[in-house]
Formats: sequence, C-alpha cells, structure tokens
Amino acid sequence: MSQEVVSELAPTGVLRAAINMGNFLLVTGRSPSGDPEGVAPDMAREIASRLGVPVAYVPYARPGELADAAGSGVWDIGLIGAEPARAQPPAPAAPRPVAPTATTTTTRTPPAPSTDDVEMLAPGGSVKTGAGERSARRLTSGVRVEVQPASALALDTAGRADLQNGEARFDVPAQAAGRPFVVRIASYYVMVAGARFSARVDAGGVQVSVESGAVEIWGVRRLARVTAGESWRRAARAARTRTTAARATAPRTAAPRLEDSPASADPEATSDAAELAAAREAGASDPARAIAIYESIVARGGPAAENALYQLGSVYRDQLHDPARAVDAWERYRTRFPRGQLRAEADLSIFDALAERGQAERALDEGRAFLRRHPHSERRGEVARVAADLARQRGQCRLAAELYAQVADTRVSRDDADDAAFGRASCLGQLGDEAAREALADYLASYPRGRHAAEARKLMARP
Repeated sequence: MSQEVVSELAPTGVLRAAINMGNFLLVTGRSPSGDPEGVAPDMAREIASRLGVPVAYVPYARPGELADAAGSGVWDIGLIGAEPARAQPPAPAAPRPVAPTATTTTTRTPPAPSTDDVEMLAPGGSVKTGAGERSARRLTSGVRVEVQPASALALDTAGRADLQNGEARFDVPAQAAGRPFVVRIASYYVMVAGARFSARVDAGGVQVSVESGAVEIWGVRRLARVTAGESWRRAARAARTRTTAARATAPRTAAPRLEDSPASADPEATSDAAELAAAREAGASDPARAIAIYESIVARGGPAAENALYQLGSVYRDQLHDPARAVDAWERYRTRFPRGQLRAEADLSIFDALAERGQAERALDEGRAFLRRHPHSERRGEVARVAADLARQRGQCRLAAELYAQVADTRVSRDDADDAAFGRASCLGQLGDEAAREALADYLASYPRGRHAAEARKLMARP
C-alpha cells in the first residue's frame, strides 16, 4: 500500500473507524476486551491491516449520528448500511463568523477594574502592555485575566491562552467536568478546573503561583499539582523563539528554553503535548474523539504514549462507564511500561475498578500486589483496608487480620482507621486467637464512640 494512500485514510497513524452499534447485522456484540464484533469491525480491522496501521473503533449508537459526524475529523472511515439519502455528501456546515486577529495596545491606566464590564478578548486576538500598564479581559468559559505590565498574552483561533512573556493573573471559575481551561506558558501547559492563579514567563524561566483552588502543570506528562499558597518554578537555560497564536503581531521578547521540558527541544514532543491537552478537553463532551487522539499518540510511541495510555483508561471509566475496557487499557499500560512513572496509578486504578465491580478474588490479588510493589504509597492504608474487607468477605480471616493491621501504620481517614481496628479484632475473635480481647480493648480505648463501639462492648462482655 502506497504511503500516499495510508496518509489519506489514516492521517493520524491510526485508522479511526466509525461503527454503527445500532445495526445488529453489522455489529453482533463485543469481545472480552470490549471491542465491537461483527461485519463492520472485521472490515475496519482488515482495512487497517492492509494499511499497516492499528485500528481504533469510534462507536455511535445510531447511523444518523455517525453520518452527521462526517467531515468533523473524528473518524477516518465510517461503516453504515446503504441508504439512498446517504449517497449524497453531507451538507457543508454554515460558515461561522471569525473574529479578526488583533493586537490591543493599552494606554497607561490604574489597575484594571474588578467589575465584569471588561472587554472580551476574541479568539485570535492578543493583548500587549507597556511598563506600568495593566489590561483586563474576559475570555471564554467565564475566565477573567489581568495582564500585568510589560507582558503579552495571545489566544489561538480556538480561544486557548498563550502567555508569551511577562505576567498575567487568571480567575477561572469552575469549568465543566473534563474540560479544563488551558494556559500555555513557554513549553508547559497549565490545566485549570477552577482556580485563581498567576503565571509568569521571562528570561529567568517560568513560575505559577496559586491563590485558591489547584492547577496541574503538564509537559508531555503531568509534572506537578500546585494548590493554594504554593508555587511551581522552572529556571531557563537559554533563550529560544517559539511559534505563537499571534505570529503576525509586533516583535516580542523571545520565550525561554526551559529545563525538564522535552517539548522545548523537540517539535514532535510539543505536538504531543498539544494533542494531550486537546484529548483532555474533549474527554467529557466527545469521549470518542478523546479515545482516537490518545490511541494515535500511543501508536506513535515516544514519551507522551505513556500518559496517553493511562488517560485512555480514565476515559473509559469516567466518561463511558465501561470499567472492563478501562482495566484493559491500564493492563496495556503495565505491559508496555512496567516501570513507568504512572505504574502506581495504573495498579491502583485497576484495583479500584475490580473492587467496585465485585470481582473480589482478582481485586484482592491486585490489592496485595499493590502493597508489595508500592510500600510507600500514600494510598497504602486505604488499599490495605479495602483488601482486608475483601478477604474477610471471602472467609479468609487470617489474611484479613494481617491486612487490617497494616492500616494502623498509615495515614487514613478516621472512619477507615475505625473500621480497620474493629475488623482486625473481629477477625481474631473468629479465629479464636488469644489476642482478640486485647484488640477489642485497644479498639474501645481508641474509639470509645466509634462506629463499632456498641458491638465491640457486646463482644467484650462475652465470657
């Protein structure tokens, strides 16, 4: 197959096949991994095989939804039943007004007003301030930004903010689930679900300081979570020039090349980071698109593939409510990145999903493996408590008592500590262990008004 054909049919390196799940003649069910089965998926898989690329299925409940998405860039090929009306190409979308790219230069003014009657900064626009000047603007999703003196902020055509140089203060109200507000600073991305924070970029490096709420800092992977009262910094090594949303505006100070930032030295890594941000933004409103983006990144490989594969499982779990496919994605992660930076998160996610689904035996095995593999995890106590409950439900009281004992050495909620202390005492009692009465006494001493205090006293009263 010629490369020209491959590029035409699978421009992302993955053949994204739209599948009509509502036609039982085309789709007969799902495989154990959750992928659709039937004529349509088989055809898509064969086409992908001949192209020499992996396939990613993009499911639709009805054929009309699949057809309406034609031309949207979400899928590469679509497989639906023949119908005369569908022989016509989809009608072009009505043209949308595009705000012209503009550079707004402010005059010397006092600090920007706190009222809401400030000007909207349109996609493609930018704001530049001189020494002693400030400028306030409204952005999308209710976001307000105050551009500080000697600074420049631009929006790309999708409305994403890019702090080119200087400092800006952002007030981001709560955003829709899975659709964070994104600010680019040099080669990093600040992901915000709701927070007040300031960001600065200059020849010395970058800094993000959070006043309230929390933000996440991303490169090709998540680098940090910054909460109220905290700051995150990266020093600069050397100056560099970066393409921005306002390429046509007047010259500005070059953004720095930053340490610990693969994206700053590698254009492909920068593209990966942008795709990761796009997938996270699409997660809640268009999970199929998010999956296609993540699968494309995974297929290409590189540093971003690790993060994409883990996030793929999160989309299946949180947006599609398909824990089986979520577990499959995280197991793919463990196979491909056995020593990956997100290994602990993948192990924990699998354990949580199995426990929630009631797969007690498998969840218990995962929980014990997690405790062995990650002895210093901050979630160790919670995992030990849940694993102990699973063992107790299965009648494995000796194992349950051992797991409950591990909770005592960790930082967990008071309820978890209460349950673990009583659970251990109860299990020892069922085993006829002499330590049972001492464990009950310790429980009552620590939790005289605990969740299980009444039952513990009854047990203590027995001869």
